[in-house]
Amino acid sequence: MADAIRSKGELEVGDLQEMTLQTDGFIHHSRKLNVEHPNEPGTYIHADVKDPLFEAVPNVYTDAANRKATIVVQAKPAFRAGRLERIYIMDFGREI
Repeated sequence: MADAIRSKGELEVGDLQEMTLQTDGFIHHSRKLNVEHPNEPGTYIHADVKDPLFEAVPNVYTDAANRKATIVVQAKPAFRAGRLERIYIMDFGREI
């Protein structure tokens, strides 16, 4: 099993950039937002929220997710085999 997981390749984290994300829900205890995949509409991925603002409840992230709002954030995309697989959100920008 471990060999199968490793065979998929290493996760490569990109540079910090502004990203616009459509929220779809959240998991507070693991600090994750479900967001629509920016490159594959209709599919969803997890975004790990590293921003300290996520600690307080309610917060801008959970409020946006409750409304399924679109947000603009500073984030680092992570790719495996050239495909966006995860997003690390570092800072909240604004809600659209």
